[in-house]
Amino acid sequence: MTQKVGLGGIVSYGIGSIAYGIKDNGFSTFLMIYFNQVLGLPAYLVGIALLIAMLVDAVSDPWAGYLSDRCTSRLGRRHPFMYASIVPIAITYYLLWTPPEANEFILFLYLTFMSVAVRLTLTFFEVPNSALIGEISHDYDKRTAITGLRLMFGWLGGVIMAVVVYQVFLPDSVDYDPGILNPDGYTQYAFWATLVMVLTMATGRSGELPAGRTILAGVAVGQLCGAAVSVMIMIFGESNAARSALSWTLGSFAGLRWGSTITL
Repeated sequence: MTQKVGLGGIVSYGIGSIAYGIKDNGFSTFLMIYFNQVLGLPAYLVGIALLIAMLVDAVSDPWAGYLSDRCTSRLGRRHPFMYASIVPIAITYYLLWTPPEANEFILFLYLTFMSVAVRLTLTFFEVPNSALIGEISHDYDKRTAITGLRLMFGWLGGVIMAVVVYQVFLPDSVDYDPGILNPDGYTQYAFWATLVMVLTMATGRSGELPAGRTILAGVAVGQLCGAAVSVMIMIFGESNAARSALSWTLGSFAGLRWGSTITL
C-alpha cells in the first residue's frame, strides 16, 4: 500500500540520504589521508581495514533488507530500523575520527573495527530507507523522480561537506601546509559531520509527490546548495577553492573550454 504525503514529506525523505553522502565522502576522500598521512598507519594496512569493512558490508546489506522485509510493527517495516540506527551511527562515526594514541597494530585493529561498525550501523538506516521508495509509490515515473531526488541530496551532502572541510576545518596554515595534515581539523570535522548526519537522518522519513514537482523540488534545492557553496567561498576569498567547487559540482564540464569541445 502506498503512502500519501506532500512536499515536506518527500523532501525530508531525500534529506535522509545526506548522512550516507557525508559518510561516503569521508571514507573515499579523507579517511586514507588521515590514518596514513596524519596518524602514520601504513597505506596497505589502511587498505586492508577498509577492504574488510566492505566485505562485511556486502553481507550485512542483504541481511538488513531481509530483516526489514519481515519486520512488523506499528511504525511499519522500515522505520524501526532507521530510528534505532541513528544513535549508533553517531557514536561510531565520531569515534572513527578520534582514535586513541596507540601502536601500529592497535591502530589497525581500531580502524578495522570502527570502519565495520560505521558501515554496519549505517546499513540499517540506508537499506530500509532505500526500500521505502517501493512503498511510497508503485508508479515508475514517480519512483524514478524520487530516486533521483534522493541521490541528489546524498551527492550534494558529500560535496558540500568536502568544501567545508577543506575551507573551514583543514585550511592551509603556517603550522600545517597542506592543511589536510592538521589532526585537530579532523576532530572538528568528526563533531560537525556527526551532528549533520544525526539531524538529517532524524528527518529522513517517507513521502510522495507527483514526479514533476519532485524534479522541480530537486532543482530548487540544488540551486540553493550551489548558492550556499558560492557564498562560503566568497567569504573565504579563495579563487582556487571556487574552481575546485565548480569541478566537484559540475563535473568535468567545470574546466571545459569552447576550443576543446567537439560538435556532434
